[in-house]
Amino acid sequence: ILMNTLKTEITSSRAVCPDSPIVAAEGSAVTLPCHLEPQVNVQSRTVDWRRLDSCVQVLPGRVLPGLVHGYRYRKQNLNDQRVEFRNRTTLHGDLSRGNLSLLISSVTPKDSGSYRCFVSKPDHVCCVNLTVGEHGRDEEI
Repeated sequence: ILMNTLKTEITSSRAVCPDSPIVAAEGSAVTLPCHLEPQVNVQSRTVDWRRLDSCVQVLPGRVLPGLVHGYRYRKQNLNDQRVEFRNRTTLHGDLSRGNLSLLISSVTPKDSGSYRCFVSKPDHVCCVNLTVGEHGRDEEI
């Protein structure tokens, strides 16, 4: 009965990301929000954050956005992480409560773009847009 309840909770949940772009100043740390509603423990699931505007050829005919941060088998999995994000990302949320938020530190204007939050079994996806302003231009953002 417990397994059926858990399965029902997970299949009836949905990934939620903000509709408005996240705005950050160059050099700051920024959180890209993503969570499941209702709250579901996803510690045993795959969680990926990927850039949507720069894709990577995985196999002939199969292209995936570059991995910004990965979580598999109950631990961080950064083997395929894009070089420009190394040592700058961490899952900032409580996975036991369905919070998949990503923290990116020392952001630059090159980090601006669309990011996809993904959790498996069943698959839930939502997207977050990030805009990073250059030093001295923060007031224009």
